[in-house]
Order: sequence, then structure tokens, then C-alpha cells
Amino acid sequence: MSFRHRERGRGRRRSDRIPRGDIWRPLLADDPTRRLCAGLKSLQPGGLSGWTGSHLNQMVCRSVRKGEEEMMKHASILISGFLFALSVVFYGISPAFASDVEKGKKLYGDKKCSLCHVIAGTGGKMGPDLTDVGNQRDRDWLKKFLKNPKEAVPGAKMMAVKGSEEEIAALVDYMLSLKK
Repeated sequence: MSFRHRERGRGRRRSDRIPRGDIWRPLLADDPTRRLCAGLKSLQPGGLSGWTGSHLNQMVCRSVRKGEEEMMKHASILISGFLFALSVVFYGISPAFASDVEKGKKLYGDKKCSLCHVIAGTGGKMGPDLTDVGNQRDRDWLKKFLKNPKEAVPGAKMMAVKGSEEEIAALVDYMLSLKK
């Protein structure tokens, strides 16, 4: 413990004059960068795992220590990319645009697909039920099947879909949107 002497030789402990822990916290809490750095450090052991978590922590905290704006730009880009990746994983991004799905739905009706196929209980009974085809097949398989059903599935009774690449792609987009 160190002492500091005043004018008349009376000592006073230095630690009595220095503010303690909780007094400094409001000062740190006002700085969003320091809050982010502290939050990342607290998440590090179990929250953010592997390269992404440690790299994110290093970039943000290094920029706080050095005060480099360039590092903060990189950190914000990395954080944005990380959050976007999480949104893709947890919420999914539909590969088909709404206009292609609508175009495919119209083509499904124009080409009389509903004479053989069922969607949500409506349509013919000859072909397979397409109500959940979006969860059962992928884009490449559907495209190959629509162009040449007998090659994709030997013994298939369906005729090849006649149409342009864009029409087949729109039909595939519509079929991929069909999920229970």
C-alpha cells in the first residue's frame, strides 16, 4: 500500500482517493466499441466457436486497443457477414424469386400438369403428389427430370416438358416452392 504525504506530513493512503471498480463501469458502458469487445470476450469460450469467434474477437478488440478505424471497418464487415450467414442457416433463403414462382405456377396451369399431378389435394391421380416436392427433390434433379423423365427415372410414364430453358427453370422454381 502506498502513502502520499500532504503538507503537514500526515499520510493518506493513495488507494482511498482512487475510485474503485463500479465507478469506472459507466464510463466503459458509454462506449459501444468497448461494450462490443467486452461482449465478444464473454462469449468466446462457448458462444462463438472456432476461427470465426476468435478472429472476430481479435479484430474488434485489437481495433479498440490501437484505435484504428480501418480495423473497425473490417470488423463491421466481418460481423455483418457472420450475421448474414446465421440468418441463411436459421431462416433459409429461397433460391427462387417470387416472380419466377408465379411464372412457374402459371406454366403449371397452362401446360395442364394438374390433369395428372396433385397439389394440396387438387388435381389428377395418375402422377405423383407434388405437395411436398420442394422438400424431396433438388433443383438439378427436377430440371433433368422435366427435360427427359425416362432418363431420370427408367419406366417413367411422363412426357418431357416442351419449353424454353427459362420456362423449365420457372417450373422448377415453382416446384421447389411447394413444401408442407
